Amino acid sequence: MFMGYGFNDDHLEQYLCPDLKLTKPTVIMTKELSDNALKAIAHSRGTQVIALSAVSGSDPRTRISTSDGEEIIVDEELWHLDGFNKGVI
Repeated sequence: MFMGYGFNDDHLEQYLCPDLKLTKPTVIMTKELSDNALKAIAHSRGTQVIALSAVSGSDPRTRISTSDGEEIIVDEELWHLDGFNKGVI
């Protein structure tokens, strides 16, 4: 589970996800998905990856994106730890 990590640290990524490919089931919770995070999700087909992010800077609803290419929007702030705790846990 990655919380608030932007996938913009080349040093960490060589250990966490070489070639921007996640190899273990992963949940990403962040306000905004960076280009590197989107690449990691796209390159991880076959591995369950779920990303929770805000729809936009002015829309706090949650965009749920998966490595299977699916995407849905829900009315809760699941990308935020408080919202995740209330909505999921």
